[in-house]
Amino acid sequence: MKSLDPSHLTVLANFNTLQRAQQCVEEIKRYIEIILQDLAGELPENSDPPFRFVYDKKYGYIQANAFPMNCGGTDLPLICIGIESLDLENLLGAEGWNGCRTFVYSMLLNDPVRVTAYAALAGHLRSLKPPLGYVPAPPNPADCGYLFVKKLDGIPAAAFGKREDFKEHVSGPLIELSNWLRAHREIIASFAATPTNISANDIPSAA
Repeated sequence: MKSLDPSHLTVLANFNTLQRAQQCVEEIKRYIEIILQDLAGELPENSDPPFRFVYDKKYGYIQANAFPMNCGGTDLPLICIGIESLDLENLLGAEGWNGCRTFVYSMLLNDPVRVTAYAALAGHLRSLKPPLGYVPAPPNPADCGYLFVKKLDGIPAAAFGKREDFKEHVSGPLIELSNWLRAHREIIASFAATPTNISANDIPSAA
């Protein structure tokens, strides 16, 4: 770059304002983290067996190991439900970002060897009627273990200033997933009895 263009000069002319804006962004991010932590603890444990949602600040998701079972000698949860990409840019639906995504996920099936071992179980789970508005997860390595996914619309900026409105945007999809799981609890439990075609000793543990 040999010279500055008008956009750079505009930044320099408004430098103090931009610094304050950057400070505000960091404050908003901390505010969001506090709300999400509170929200995860408030979500109801209304399943049998019971489960609870946990907020992972580092990786930016809220998830519940909603159907913990010992399948084929493993201690991996059969079904997890949650919402991911909970950072400010994705929550807003900012340009150039993918947005938040809710999901039905199987930690048991997030490894190719286990997918082979539990091929019948994987087929049964993918044959379930997805929650309303969800689609089967793309068949690529990055989505290994995901069963159904749904991309969420960005949250209106005004909703961030109203704690309960913001919580509703995040909790609503999670409650819908909880209701879907409760409605399919018995059939999923029957799928879990599906035997594998290899020894449990040959099945890798979770990474």
